[in-house]
Amino acid sequence: MKNLKKSEKIIYFILFVIMIVLFIVIGKHDFSDPEMNDHKKFAEEYNLVPEKNVFKYANNSETYAALKNGNVIVLFGFPKNAFTAAYANLVNEVALECKIDEILYYDFYQDRKNNNGTYESIVNYLGNYLYKTDNNKVDLTAPSMVVVKDGSIMYYDNETSYTYRDITSDDYWTLYNKDLKKTTFKSVFTKYKENKNGK
Repeated sequence: MKNLKKSEKIIYFILFVIMIVLFIVIGKHDFSDPEMNDHKKFAEEYNLVPEKNVFKYANNSETYAALKNGNVIVLFGFPKNAFTAAYANLVNEVALECKIDEILYYDFYQDRKNNNGTYESIVNYLGNYLYKTDNNKVDLTAPSMVVVKDGSIMYYDNETSYTYRDITSDDYWTLYNKDLKKTTFKSVFTKYKENKNGK
């Protein structure tokens, strides 16, 4: 009788250990598709952009590494900026049309605020393409986008990053302005896809 109780305790202990291990394994496993996660998250952050989008989140280190790698499109923005959603939607529409698979999205707001070192490296990389801010400092502004091909910046756009002071996003993005911007994006994305690294 004592042996039966002892064996029951051992069985219960083993089952308990197995359950703990399963909880740990299941808790650490990410069952979601990380790419779909980014698309859904982006659509939730920017309600003008559909869930079918090309954006992949990147932190400061990933963004800098991708820029230095030489073939990438990066959208710079942050949700508090009133113009980023409409701009991102235009970028996404044309990217899908041009069969661009992925555009990195870097929310630089906190890094700029904290004067992060890697953020500063990104600013230095973009150099002369950036305007000086009100406090006479060169910084990223939102929304903006850079297209880097074969190690060179082939396109940088921050046209609407200063417009918000004078006009709302809805008023700025008239049908004419949308068509003009989409035509520019289409030309840039088409050139970006042509013969990258001689391929």
